[in-house]
Order: sequence, then structure tokens, then C-alpha cells
Amino acid sequence: MEQLQNQEVNEGQEVHTENDSTDEGYSESGSNENESTAAEMGWVPKDEYRGDPNKWVDAETFVNRGNKSGPILKERNEHLIKEIQTLKSEFAKHKEVTEQFKAFQAEQRERREAEYKVQISELRLQKSEAIRNGDGDAVNDIDDRIDAIKDRARDVKIPPQQTQVAPHPDFDSWQAENSWFNSDKKMKAYAVEVAMELREKGDQSEGRVFFDKVKEAVRKDFPSKFGNPNRSKPGAVETGSVSSYKGKTFNDIPADERKVIKSFIEQGLYKTEAEALKEYFN
Repeated sequence: MEQLQNQEVNEGQEVHTENDSTDEGYSESGSNENESTAAEMGWVPKDEYRGDPNKWVDAETFVNRGNKSGPILKERNEHLIKEIQTLKSEFAKHKEVTEQFKAFQAEQRERREAEYKVQISELRLQKSEAIRNGDGDAVNDIDDRIDAIKDRARDVKIPPQQTQVAPHPDFDSWQAENSWFNSDKKMKAYAVEVAMELREKGDQSEGRVFFDKVKEAVRKDFPSKFGNPNRSKPGAVETGSVSSYKGKTFNDIPADERKVIKSFIEQGLYKTEAEALKEYFN
């Protein structure tokens, strides 16, 4: 009888020992799993941690924190991605308008060049007739008119594009005074486009003079970023007047081209209607 009781006690001890071993196995397995998950999220064991020792946490705490902050970070990332996509879309749209403006200007140059050639051809015929008639004064007058047309024709030709190899010495100080150039990607991209366009138009100014021209162009397209220093100045905004050039007004431009030019004025590519008229009818 006593032997049977001892046997039952021993068997009970063995069962208890096996259960304890199993529990320890589960605990060790769970810990390993936490450490594996935490490691994928950037966690490292304490002996490998190189930061402030007081900020180190165990794998389980690290995973729990990550699970709580993960949705917030995901939402922020999605918001940033949307902002970037919006900036890319706006930049692409601005680039498209700029290209349309360049194409429009090229067409206007070609049109004026063709008109100048016709005018010169007609004057040369008149000159030949004046020579046959022995009218020296008429010949001199026609020569002057031909020279004047040639001068205007040279003004409409596209100047060779200049490339600046290294930043101008004034750029660092100008950049320091205009923090938006580095802090606002959209404004910076627009400023670069403006600078390229000025060079393509033949602007040869250098240093701060050139940089300030770029700044003024950016200011006109992003007025809310700079404020309006001219608001209190009398006559800063002209209203109720009709722009004209050489007796020509906006209504003298064909309707389809007038619509295009107005869109360029709205985009800031022409400062005023007067400027657009001057370039169109010059």
C-alpha cells in the first residue's frame, strides 16, 4: 500500500515538472517572437544599443509603442505623399503654361520677322524705282527706313542661351535674405524656371540685380508669401484705364490670340496688358 502511494506522488511530481517546462517554453517562445518583431521595427538588444541607456526599452514595450504610433505615422506619410503629388501636379501645370508661353512668343517672333521681310522687300522695290528716277532724297529716306526695320528685326531674334557654370558670389547672401528659396520647394522650383526664362530672353544682368528680378517675379506669383508693400502707395494699381500701344488696343488682337495673351497675363508671364500690347504690335 505504501509503495502505491509513493508511486502516485512521484508521478504527480513528474507531471508538475513537465507542465512547468512547457510554460517556460511558451514564455521563451513569446519573448523570442517579440524580439524578432521588434528587430524588424528597428529594436536592438541592450548590449547593442548605442543611445541613451535610460531610453532603451525591452522588445515587448518597443513593439507596443510601435503598434500605437504606427497608424499616426502612416497617416502623416499619406498626407506628405499627397502634398508632394499636389506640388508635382502644380509644377507640371506651370511648366506646361511656360512652354505654351514660349511657343506663343516664338510664333510672334516668326510673324514679325516675316512682316519685316515683306516690308524690306517693298522698300527695296521703291528704292530701285527712286534710283531709276534719280531721286537721291527718296533713296536716302528708304535706306533709313530699311535700317530701322533691320534694327527692329534684330530685337526679336532669340539670343543665345547663357549657362552659368558656378554660383555668383552674391548668391549666398541673397539666399540668406530670402529663406523661402530653401524652405518652400514650390517657390524655389518656380524661381529656377523664372531664372531660365530670363536668360532665354537675353537678360544679361548678374549677381544681386539678376536675383532680385527673379524674386520680383516670384513675389507676383506668390503675393501672399511676401505681402503687398505697394498697397499704400498712390497709383500703384491702375484701374478703369484702357491700355494701348501705337493706337492699338487689346480689341485689335484676334480673339483667339487675345484669349491666350490674357491667360499669360493671369499667370504673370506678362506684367500688364500694356506690356503684352507692346510686344505684340512692336
